[in-house]
Amino acid sequence: MSIILPIGIFIIVFIALLKFAPSLFKNNATNNTSRPLFNAKPDKQVPNDKLIIIAGITYEDVKKAIASFCNMYNQKDWAALPRLIKLASDKFAITFPYDTEFRILFFW
Repeated sequence: MSIILPIGIFIIVFIALLKFAPSLFKNNATNNTSRPLFNAKPDKQVPNDKLIIIAGITYEDVKKAIASFCNMYNQKDWAALPRLIKLASDKFAITFPYDTEFRILFFW
């Protein structure tokens, strides 16, 4: 009887973690579509060499990835304003005409 109680408690805690833990650790930043209210978007393009080439993916998947990226970094300030260019049916280029800090690109 003395060993059954700790095992029962362990099982209940384990089931509770399985049920509630995904929502505790879920990153909602990618789904947050809020944007800066008072900061105006940049209007002057900045020459830079930041370029990402992606191949073997659908246009819709690239759009979703870019939207998720922008949702993470454009909540407080306009930190990421990428431009998507279609090179072929499954090949794309992403440029950053308004420049983006390297640390933001590094963690994408």
